[in-house]
Amino acid sequence: MLGEPGPQPLVEGNGHLPQPGEQHVTIGGQLDHVQAAVARVPAMASIAGLNGTANLAAYVAGKAGIIGLTKVAALDYADQGIRVNVVAPGPILTHHLEAAGARAQQLAAQSTPMRRVGGATEVAQAVLWLCSDRSSFITGTVLPIDGGQAAGNKPPQMYRPGQPMETTEAASA
Repeated sequence: MLGEPGPQPLVEGNGHLPQPGEQHVTIGGQLDHVQAAVARVPAMASIAGLNGTANLAAYVAGKAGIIGLTKVAALDYADQGIRVNVVAPGPILTHHLEAAGARAQQLAAQSTPMRRVGGATEVAQAVLWLCSDRSSFITGTVLPIDGGQAAGNKPPQMYRPGQPMETTEAASA
């Protein structure tokens, strides 16, 4: 409405409003308050927040919420020189996937068109790029780091109408 102030900071906790130049971002990617000439806010979601994953409704909803919040924050703060983006990793070899074992790692790799899992360094490099001047005209974007999962499905073997499927070791694994 006319006469109302612009976007208000998303303040949590004790309600402290930072002084000019202070920057504070929570690890979960939620913008508490940023007040600076130029700021970069990378949020962390998951490819599951874009595509969904069976049996993980709460996880998917949470990651989709981070993506939505990031886009709104990008719109609200772009004219103040604040860029807000979100990375959406796919299968990344973290301690969780390591603990799940070799079979889980193999299945995670097979779920990507690149047929491998990503590394934490690959995610970190993407975040660093989003925070660099090389991405200075990018805000409100979701950057999948997923080995091609966001592009679509690439089955290990394709069925061709009217042709028998060949049996390969990759298809039977």
